[in-house]
Amino acid sequence: MAAEEEKRYSCHCPLAPVCSRSDGPYHEVHVEKNSLLYEQGEEADKVYYLKEGKVSLKRAISSNHALDSTTTIGDHTFLGIEAMSKSAYKESARTETPVVMCVGTRDEIEKMTPSGSAPQRVASWLVDRFEKKQTVQIPRDVLAGLLGMHPASLSRALRKLANEKLINLSHGALVVLEPEELRKKAAG
Repeated sequence: MAAEEEKRYSCHCPLAPVCSRSDGPYHEVHVEKNSLLYEQGEEADKVYYLKEGKVSLKRAISSNHALDSTTTIGDHTFLGIEAMSKSAYKESARTETPVVMCVGTRDEIEKMTPSGSAPQRVASWLVDRFEKKQTVQIPRDVLAGLLGMHPASLSRALRKLANEKLINLSHGALVVLEPEELRKKAAG
């Protein structure tokens, strides 16, 4: 097994359920300090998950730079999620420190993202990755990012699946209760 593959399988970040698959859309990269990841207005074609380090996000409000907005983000944050729904990045992103991140292209992520209603997409994602009853530990904002949906839409879909007794939501964990019924839900 190549060193890169070993790294994929040993990843313990929230993307591990996707990265650990050899056909997963994300791969880990190491980026030097002061590197430009993308610029505001540029075609949004990649989603980034910051595992370690700091990235500065700068949004130009107008030609008057006094109105520009800059924010620093740290570990365990998605960047460029607009790549899943819009054509351009809404800010520029530059590394402030050396960073470790997972990067996926829009095309690869879309191939892995189920279609259908929000509950169908969540059900499909779960049954594709978890064949039996088991507990899934994945932050909801990460799962929403993986499925290309807003966190509020994900929460509604999870509540619906929980109300149907297909999953249980407990202390940040998602417990698959009825894998066969979940499979039927995913199929529509």
